[in-house]
Parts: sequence; structure tokens; C-alpha cells
Amino acid sequence: YHTPYTPVQFLGSIIDFVDGQPIEKYYRDSHGNFHRIEIFTTRSGTDDVTAYRVHRYNKCSKKAGVFNIPLFTYEPMTPEAADLPTWKPALIMEFGEPLVAPNGAVYAWARTKTQYKILKWTWVDDPNVPKGPDAPSNLSVSPFINGLYLTWTASPNDPGCVTGYEVGRATSSGGVFSTIGTVDKGVVKYNDTTAEAGTQYYYKVRAKAGNEFSPFTAEVSGKR
Repeated sequence: YHTPYTPVQFLGSIIDFVDGQPIEKYYRDSHGNFHRIEIFTTRSGTDDVTAYRVHRYNKCSKKAGVFNIPLFTYEPMTPEAADLPTWKPALIMEFGEPLVAPNGAVYAWARTKTQYKILKWTWVDDPNVPKGPDAPSNLSVSPFINGLYLTWTASPNDPGCVTGYEVGRATSSGGVFSTIGTVDKGVVKYNDTTAEAGTQYYYKVRAKAGNEFSPFTAEVSGKR
């Protein structure tokens, strides 16, 4: 489906032109979001409706939105027109192929018999869609020669959008956690050399992608 193709450059983003197939193009905006544009056909009543579909994924590959732009819109059929075997719907508007600008806005031209205009769509983030990476897992803690040694399983987005991990610590279960250290992406261990002997500590870890964070792991506890 994806080959052969000819990659070209547009507004700093790569577009794949798929020869002889429905279009499928890809853009990366300046915020790290990924966009995919495709043509799809669906059934509406007795008619096939063809439209452009624009998908948006955040920098951690989570789907953040989708919308459709029809290729054409036509006047609706009236009850009177339904009785006319030769009736054909009149074209109301034709839409051009959408393009994604570096800031992530989507543009397309639209025209009627008398007007031509450029349309712009801007994305509004859904607060219910997490922006950050997925959480690491399997956090464990064990006594070490000079502290408490933590290990965990990397976030599924490492390698990927993860830029590092943040280690939180508290002195009571469910208490107030403070950040005691960070490690780089790909690192799945941390030695807490500030842990005092005889004190029970509680830990949790989260991944970060720039200024965005994953949920924390489940907390674990340990004592030197």
C-alpha cells in the first residue's frame, strides 16, 4: 500500500506521494506531533461518500484527534426531487487536499461557483487524552551497600519520546512524595544514597518527555 512513493519536502515536513493509490501523507509539525492524511470512502445510505481524514498523534504516538473533510458537498435531495428519475444533485462546494503547516494547523482550499477561499483548522487538545509517555512498571527496591537500590522496567515509549525518569520518595505510604533524583532515558536504575538506615521509605517513578510526564508506577517500600 505504501510503495512506490516519492518523498518531497513541504513546509519542513515530509509528504509521501503513493503512486496509483489513495493518498496517504505524513507530516511532523514543529511541536513533535505527527499527522496522517488519507482518503477514505464510506457508505452513507445508498451513496458512497469520499472524504479526506486527518489524524493527529502527539509526540508519544498517542492519538490526539481526527476529523474529516469531504471532497465535495451537494445539495440535499428534496421529496419532490426524489420522484424525478433524472434529478442530479447540484454541487455546493469542492474542497482541496489538506496540508499541515509547521505549527500543526491544517489548511485546505474550498470553492463554489462564485467563491474561492482558504480554510484553516486548529487543534484543541482534549484534556482527557494524556500527553505524556506511558508509565514505567515493575518498580522494585532492595538494600544496597550505601543506600537503597531501585530498578524498574522502561516505559513502552523508551526508546521514543522519553527523555528521562524522575524518582519520587516519601516517608509514609500515600504521603507527600518529593523528587530525589532523575536519570536519563534508557536508564532503569537509581541508587538512593541519601536513605538513612532504619527508616522505611516509599518510592515511585515516572517517565518524562520534555515537560510532560507519565503516570507514576505503583509505590514500593524499602528500608536499609
